[in-house]
Amino acid sequence: MKSLFSNSCIYDSPQVVPDVNRNSAKVTIHSNKCVLVENFRCILNVNKESVSIKTKQYMICISGTELNIDYYTNYEIRISGTISSVEYINI
Repeated sequence: MKSLFSNSCIYDSPQVVPDVNRNSAKVTIHSNKCVLVENFRCILNVNKESVSIKTKQYMICISGTELNIDYYTNYEIRISGTISSVEYINI
């Protein structure tokens, strides 16, 4: 019987997805109203037009209007408002 999976299929690999091991940030954007960032290190700047977050590899700058931090934990942060851009800057 022929296998449906090729050797190059990513699902055949037993490796862990990068965001699971907490070494990389995971950014989820819901429309232009909400951004969820997981695996961040610290909040650098907050105002109504921008939020800057430091991760291990990047600084993530979220721009928009009426931005608010809904909540944050040691692991994730949720920002809502009208999002106009999300920018990654190498650090």
